[in-house]
Amino acid sequence: TFAFSLPRPLHGEVLEKVETLASRILADYGDDGFGDIFVANSLASIAFRNRFFSSIPMYADVNLYMENDLAKDVFAGLGIAGVVALDPKQVPVMTTKHRIDATEITTPKRDAFTVVHHGEYGYSSIFVTYWRK
Repeated sequence: TFAFSLPRPLHGEVLEKVETLASRILADYGDDGFGDIFVANSLASIAFRNRFFSSIPMYADVNLYMENDLAKDVFAGLGIAGVVALDPKQVPVMTTKHRIDATEITTPKRDAFTVVHHGEYGYSSIFVTYWRK
């Protein structure tokens, strides 16, 4: 199974780049060029999928809150079929709007977080660091 997802901050120049790419792939391959499932990680990505790829089944990334029946019903109404389960070590605790230059952040309480940069998109994801070297 091949899953397709989008950058988390989906606005401005990033949205324009992704829309241009999606239009090209749709013109060349149709929906088949995008994979077996779409993994939604924000309301913007849900709107994007519903606009461009409504025939591809959509599942929620773990960062979309689906812990109660009301949330599940709302997301189901938007086309979410379920939740993609990941290793808890791979779930970001925060996504920044801008790039953070550090690769690790430590709080005064010594909680450690790993920072992953997302190249040209200009944002960073922050993960809990489960071990230290």
